Amino acid sequence: MAEPVIARRGTGERGVEYRAMALVSAAHFVNHFQYLVLPPLFPLLKAQLGIGFVELGFALTVANIMAVAAQLPVGSLVDRLGSRRMLVAALVVAGLAFVGFGLAPSYPHLLLMMVFVGVANSVFHPADYAILSANIAPDRLGRAFSVHTFAGFIGNAVAPVTMLALVAAFGLNAGIVMSGLLALAAAAPLALARGTDSAPATSPGHAGGIGGGLRLLMTPAILGLT
Repeated sequence: MAEPVIARRGTGERGVEYRAMALVSAAHFVNHFQYLVLPPLFPLLKAQLGIGFVELGFALTVANIMAVAAQLPVGSLVDRLGSRRMLVAALVVAGLAFVGFGLAPSYPHLLLMMVFVGVANSVFHPADYAILSANIAPDRLGRAFSVHTFAGFIGNAVAPVTMLALVAAFGLNAGIVMSGLLALAAAAPLALARGTDSAPATSPGHAGGIGGGLRLLMTPAILGLT
């Protein structure tokens, strides 16, 4: 049986906290890194795939639409299945999507890849915050959130120059494959870190599932904030 979340939050064990923060920050770094893998490569992809910038921009739009559409059901799955499992799944799905496109580049494959990348992206924030909340003492939680956010910004910052360097050294397709392998590498230690998971929700308040989440989403307060 999963250990209650509140029992771990107050322990203040720095080793557990550091491990959870490192694993979640690494996953967040990869998530932001992957969202800037393709834009610096657009001129090369345009030539290789025989398409225009509009088609490449549409591929990014597909990823973002899927991320928005999947946010609510994925948040419910994070509560039910556990945040660590979902985060590992997101890293694996996104990683394999980049690897698959790098091995067989075509425009239909690009669109399919961005569907998977968008769905995977919807996992990170609910899962990341759930893991941090379950493992970090309340008086250090704000700092942990800040480190997690900063790791994502670093991923944004280094992705363009890293991808251009990889493509210059190994070629376009190999560089894209390597960006996918980065996600798989981040998923491996997270898959083994069972003690960092947040407990799946079992309370009656979660019995409504996705339907209950939709009812909550349609309340005037949430609609106003949206």
